[in-house]
Amino acid sequence: MGNIYATIHDSDVRLLCANEAVPVPVENSDEHVTAVVHKELVSKHQEKSNNSTHDQLKSISYSLQGPKVIKEYVKFPFLTDNEIGNWIIKSRFMFILRGPPGSGKSFLSECIRIRFPMAKIFSADDFWYLESNGCEYQFDISRLSEAHEWCHNNVYNAVCSGYSPIVIDNTNTRSWEARYYTEMARRFHYFVIMVIPQTPWRFDAETLAMRNVHFVSLETIEAKVRNFEHIYPCYYGWFWSAPPSETYSKLDISDNSLDIVSRPAKRCKSSIHSNPCMEVNRLLKWGWDVLNTIIELPGVHYELINAFGLPQDATVQDVISHWESATIPDFGTGLKTCNTPSIPHITAKFSKYGRATGAEHYALRRSVNENLLGKLFTVQITGLVITSRTIGARVKLPNDEVIRHLWAAEDQEVVFPDNIGIMPVNRPTGCRAHVTMALATGVSPAETGLDLLRVVDMELNNRPGDHVAIIKNGSVRRLIIPKVHCNTSPERHLVQVPNKSNYHPRNNNNFYVNSISSVPPSDYETIYVYDLDFPQHYRVTFAASY
Repeated sequence: MGNIYATIHDSDVRLLCANEAVPVPVENSDEHVTAVVHKELVSKHQEKSNNSTHDQLKSISYSLQGPKVIKEYVKFPFLTDNEIGNWIIKSRFMFILRGPPGSGKSFLSECIRIRFPMAKIFSADDFWYLESNGCEYQFDISRLSEAHEWCHNNVYNAVCSGYSPIVIDNTNTRSWEARYYTEMARRFHYFVIMVIPQTPWRFDAETLAMRNVHFVSLETIEAKVRNFEHIYPCYYGWFWSAPPSETYSKLDISDNSLDIVSRPAKRCKSSIHSNPCMEVNRLLKWGWDVLNTIIELPGVHYELINAFGLPQDATVQDVISHWESATIPDFGTGLKTCNTPSIPHITAKFSKYGRATGAEHYALRRSVNENLLGKLFTVQITGLVITSRTIGARVKLPNDEVIRHLWAAEDQEVVFPDNIGIMPVNRPTGCRAHVTMALATGVSPAETGLDLLRVVDMELNNRPGDHVAIIKNGSVRRLIIPKVHCNTSPERHLVQVPNKSNYHPRNNNNFYVNSISSVPPSDYETIYVYDLDFPQHYRVTFAASY
C-alpha cells in the first residue's frame, strides 16, 4: 500500500523499542525518533515562550534523551505493534491522554504523531498561543472554559471528518473532564485508548512542578494529583473494526484481491496488511446469509409466521423484519435500527461506568489495563442462535491464559426455574461469549447472552434438539424450551414458569417435538441453532466502550 497515510513507520518502531542500554546524545542522533521529538518540542517551546531559560530547555533535553528512556516510558503496543498500527490507520481511534502537567503527555503525543503522521492532536493549551500567533503562552484563568470549548469544537470537527487517530492532550484528571471526548467517540464510533504516561514522576507533585513547561504552581499540581480518578467504561470486550477512517476510505480498495468476504472460512494468520474494516463486513454478511437461508426453509418459515402473528403469505423479508439491526454497520438490508446499535463485539465485562458488581476490581486488573492499550486476539465464530428475541453469533474464546483473565461475564447466571426438569449445571468458562446482531423491538442486548445460556443448558442436559436441515457449511437444529419473559433491563431477567398442566412431554429425553411443522404449545418457544462445520476465525481488539 503505497499511500503515505497508510504507511507503518517500521523504522520509528524499531527505534521506539530499541534495546540499547546506553543513552545516545540527542545532538548526535538526528534520525532517532527521540531526537525528532526533542527537536520539535524544543523548537515549539522556543517559539511559544519568550520566558524560557537555558536550564529549562536543558531539563527537557535530559528527560527526552536516548533510546533507553523511550523503551522504558513509551513502550506502548500502539507504538510498537504493526498490526494494531494497521487498525489505527484503517479504522477510527481516539487517544485520550491523562496526567498532571509535566508527566510526559506532550512528549507521548509527539511520539504518536511521528508514528502516525496523519494524527490530529488537540490540546486546550494551544488556545493560549492564539493571540500571540504562537509566540507566547498567555494563560488567563478567567478564559479557561473558553479554551476548553475551543478544544471541544476542534475535536468535534475532526470526528465529523472521520480522522484517525485523534489525540486529546489535556490533563483529563477527572471523569467529567474527559466526558465530552468519550461522548464524541461513542457518537462517531471511535475506539478510545486512555493513556497515562509511564514516567516514574507522573504523580510526584514536586517533580511535576519542576518539569512542566507552563509554570503550573505546586498547589495546582498537588490538587490534580489528589483528584486523579479512574474512568470506568460502560463495558469491556473484544471488538471488530469501527467504520473506516477518513484517510483509509479515500484509498482505492476496489481490487477484488482485497475482498475477504468471499474467502474461505479457514484463514491464515492475520498480517499487518489485513483489512479490519472488511472483516466486520465478512462477519455481518455471513450472519445475514445464514439467517435468510434458515428462514427460507419451509417448516421454519411456517413456524415463525405463526409465532410472530404474520399472514400466511408473509415473505422471508416480512419475517426478518420482526428483528431490528443491532450493529454498526447495519446487519443486513431493510431492517430498522434498534435504539442501541454498536460495533460488533463480545462483551467481557459489563461495568456500568463502575457501578456494576465487581467493576472496580476488574478495572484494576493488570491484564485489563495492559490489553486496553492495543492488543489483538483471534476468536472463533462457531454458529448462529435465532430466537424470537435475539439473533446472535456463538463465539469460542481461545484457550489462552491472558484472555481467560479478561473474561468476566456471568457464565453461571440462572436462566431456567428449578422445577421444569432442566437440571442446573456448571457451565464451562466462556460459554456465554457471543455477538449480538439483531434484536426484537425493546429487547436488551444482554438478552442475547441469556438465550445462549438457555441453549447451553439444554445441551448439557443432553437435549440438543431436533435436526432440521443441512445447509451450506453447517447444519440447523431446533430446540423447544419453556417460554421466558425477558425484562429489557440489562441487569434483571425474569423467567416465567410454565403451567404444569401444559408441560410438554419429553421424547427420547429431549425437550422438543419431532415434527418440524408442529407448533409448540403456548408455554413453549422455539430456538434455532446453526452449527458451523468448521469455525470462522476473526481478529478482534480488546477495548472499552465509554
